[in-house]
Amino acid sequence: MVLSPRDYNRKFMEATEPMEESLALATTSLAKRMAESDPADDIEESGDEEYEYVDSEEDENEEPVDEAMAFALALLAKRKTVAEESGYEVDESGDDKEESGVEYSYSGDMLVIKSKWWVEPEWDVDSFDGLEYDSSEEEDEMSNEEDEQKWRRVKRQLIESKGFYVDPELMTMHNYSPIKAVADLEWSAGLGQTYREYFAEMACVCLKTFNQYKGLNVEFVEVVRGAFSAGPKSKSYITCMAREKPDGHLVEYQCKAWSTFVRHENYPILCRPAPTTKLSN
Repeated sequence: MVLSPRDYNRKFMEATEPMEESLALATTSLAKRMAESDPADDIEESGDEEYEYVDSEEDENEEPVDEAMAFALALLAKRKTVAEESGYEVDESGDDKEESGVEYSYSGDMLVIKSKWWVEPEWDVDSFDGLEYDSSEEEDEMSNEEDEQKWRRVKRQLIESKGFYVDPELMTMHNYSPIKAVADLEWSAGLGQTYREYFAEMACVCLKTFNQYKGLNVEFVEVVRGAFSAGPKSKSYITCMAREKPDGHLVEYQCKAWSTFVRHENYPILCRPAPTTKLSN
């Protein structure tokens, strides 16, 4: 049975909740230190236009800015470690590479440090673009030769289909992948929804954005299949049938979206007619 993305999210929150208070304290300390300091007193301009920080005697007992910053960043790094140890898997497709690290902003005089997990994705940008499968770079990961060949087929098909398809006969091997296929759309996805209903909701979010950008009126009909990668932002890979005209033929579409269950927000990533190219065997 595949754990639903909401179950993964619950495990993540239980594991990281005790660190929230410490992170808030570190952030407050850093904000206070920066707010009370006067850049004019702390920065000295030299003849070669380089800048040097000069310690003030009256501040020698206060916590340096770099130490407070290091403490806050260490806590964020620990959160990531806990998440990985709690069963989260990193998406090898590269979906998360542009959102790694942290971002800084101000709320009044308060410096806010937050993970870039919540940075909204750029619409119609597929992280699989440009990826190619190279078997020569692979190392044997399975002790059984037959399983090894199946696993390599899974990885090749995931890259070639950009996350949207793997042969049903390889479903068992697919469960080793960061992207989890849902074998039965009637399974529970949590919060009283089946995966069929959950994927339909995500597909409609993507189609709505697609129609707004294209000036079209493509209508969702039904979910064909779906997969997801779990984490604080669960990515759904949905194949569905849609109509481009009220009386038109059914057309297969691909939709990809984030669902952030902590914030209860859904973010469309892309929507497009499914390609007609065949996958490699």
